[in-house]
Amino acid sequence: MLNRQIIAAGKVSLIALLLFFGPVSCVFFEACPDIKPYFSIHGLRIYNLRYTGQGPNPWEAVGESEPVEWDDFFMRVGFEKSYHAGVESSGGSRLYALTCDQSGSSGARVGVDTLYLVTLTDYNDNYVQGDTLNSILLTNDWTSYPDDFSTFRPLELYMEENRISIQQDAFELKLTEPPSTAGVYRFKLVYALNNGDFFEAASKSVKLY
Repeated sequence: MLNRQIIAAGKVSLIALLLFFGPVSCVFFEACPDIKPYFSIHGLRIYNLRYTGQGPNPWEAVGESEPVEWDDFFMRVGFEKSYHAGVESSGGSRLYALTCDQSGSSGARVGVDTLYLVTLTDYNDNYVQGDTLNSILLTNDWTSYPDDFSTFRPLELYMEENRISIQQDAFELKLTEPPSTAGVYRFKLVYALNNGDFFEAASKSVKLY
């Protein structure tokens, strides 16, 4: 009888230890000093891409002024960033994160306030140099599979989902209207955070037809 009570007590203690230490086993005694789940944004880079429709990551980089069909063209915006873990102190111990996530997996601690894509050249009859193209803009997180290219979403959804915290360290933009003529085009992205930080980046020239 006594042995059963000891075993039962041991099981209860083990469960309690697992419940307490399991979720936070990564955080005490600086167990995850290299884990940096958040990122801070310092700038933007724009990459011109062509949709290929083949295999995983069905796209390829487009060289400057290289011709590409307009409806296969999209831009990827990558953040220039640094990672941090949001260290907290508790009872003299330094806590890095509630879980040992991958670097940047918890997103940014700020959200997006405004986003504008501006054409730096006359684009078509509706949009001339200096006009904002937001009304013909779709967004995506990352084109990983061929079907992803047909699931770009309205800009408003990106803004809504990232208003409090920017979730990913890159996103994509695609236009829904063609240019009036085949020619060389450039675009500028204006991206403002809800903490007052403000960034601009211009794309390289791309020849759309």
